[in-house]
Amino acid sequence: MPHGTALTALRDAVATGRDQYEVRLTSPGLRKLAAYAYVAEQFGYRYAGPAPGSRSMNQPLMTFRGSPESGDLAARTAARYPDPAGGGPLPGMVEGRGLRPAKSAAGEVRLIHSRMVVDACLRYGRRVRKNILVLLVVIAVVLLFPGYTVRHVLVGAGVWLAFFAVYLIGLGIARLRLARHRNRLAASGVRWPPP
Repeated sequence: MPHGTALTALRDAVATGRDQYEVRLTSPGLRKLAAYAYVAEQFGYRYAGPAPGSRSMNQPLMTFRGSPESGDLAARTAARYPDPAGGGPLPGMVEGRGLRPAKSAAGEVRLIHSRMVVDACLRYGRRVRKNILVLLVVIAVVLLFPGYTVRHVLVGAGVWLAFFAVYLIGLGIARLRLARHRNRLAASGVRWPPP
C-alpha cells in the first residue's frame, strides 16, 4: 500500500464526508497498515476489517467506516494536520518518518495491528485451502499431456503433498498467531471480530 495513495483516499473521504471508504492492501506490511489505520481514526474513520467479497483474496480491500462524530473530529484533526497526503506531519506518528508510530500512539497501533492479524489469520485457511484444491486440479490436467504413467502420477502427488505440507505448517503458524493476538485483544477489552 503506497502511503500517498492511502492517505489520498483518506483525504478524499474526509473532504466528501463519506460514511466509509476502502483501501487495498498491496504489501504484507500489516504494521504500516495499522499505523495508517491509527491516522485514519484520528480523522474519524475506524478500521472495520476486510470488505465483503474480498475476504479470501491475498490483497483484500480494507474497509474504514466513519462514526457519527467523524465530521467534527476530521475538522479538528485537519486543523492541526492540514496536509497528511502531501507529506505533512501525521497524527500520532514520528514527524518526518512517515507511518512510524510515536510512543504515545504505539499501544493503540499494536491493538489495531492485532485486529488486522486476527482478520488475516481467519482468511488464511479458506484462501489457501482453495488454492490447494485448484493445484490438485491443475496437476491432474498437466498429467493429461504426458499421460498418466506411474512415475508422472508419483511426481504430481509429490508436488501436491509438498504444497499441502507447507499449507499445514502455515495453518499451524496462523493458529498460534491468532491465539496470541486474540489474547492481546481480550486483555485490552477488545472483542474482534465484532459480533
